[in-house]
Amino acid sequence: MNDKISEKLYLAGISAGSACKRFMGREDLFFKYLDSFTREPYFDLLVQAFQENDCEKAFRAAHTLKGSAGFIGADDMYAILIEMTEGLRTGDLDGNRQRLRQLAFARQKILKAIKKP
Repeated sequence: MNDKISEKLYLAGISAGSACKRFMGREDLFFKYLDSFTREPYFDLLVQAFQENDCEKAFRAAHTLKGSAGFIGADDMYAILIEMTEGLRTGDLDGNRQRLRQLAFARQKILKAIKKP
């Protein structure tokens, strides 16, 4: 992976080098999964769950999103989601609203970084 792309992803909170290893060095697969990650419905489902005050639905969406974020090396999102899922597991929806804002910001950085001109 060229240094410019790697740095752009790093600044967006993605450890592309370590993530590519999970794809056996196949950058094409990594970028395919990264693109797929940005189109997954789980972030929108998470936001919806918070709007509906549905802690169980929020937990399921956050937990699924956490797995995907970890797989593609979205370290910033993953770190937020670790804390969020633990809080949601105990039923603390209100205590996670700030994390949801942090998560939205981290996701936006990724979307901006991979946006095609």
